[in-house]
Amino acid sequence: MKILIKRTHAFKEAIDGELYIGSEKVCDTAEHATCMLPAGEYRVEMKMSKKHERIMPHVTSEGASGILTYGFGVYNVPSGTIIVGTHRTYGLCIQTKPMLEYIYQRIDKALERKEEVTLIIQEDLR
Repeated sequence: MKILIKRTHAFKEAIDGELYIGSEKVCDTAEHATCMLPAGEYRVEMKMSKKHERIMPHVTSEGASGILTYGFGVYNVPSGTIIVGTHRTYGLCIQTKPMLEYIYQRIDKALERKEEVTLIIQEDLR
């Protein structure tokens, strides 16, 4: 399964984007500009998150790692955090927990089918 994040807007410390699974736009994303993952390709795995005390989608590649998560804004988030949800304003998503749960289920089912799950991050800033 391929997940694509297109980073579309930058405003101060916020980087906003769109998340696609295949060709379907699933949701919006928000990241902090100074601690975001570099553009590139990442392997997606389900791992226990100490902060959230549950299994969460983690992304890794050589020298970089991050997490798809819920949250309100991009401030005070760990390095590599990608917040998913519905764009509200620069750096802020709403409806983040239900959207993360939907993405979690899609990833989990793909992994159960023994599919490799890959996240590709592209810069398309306007």
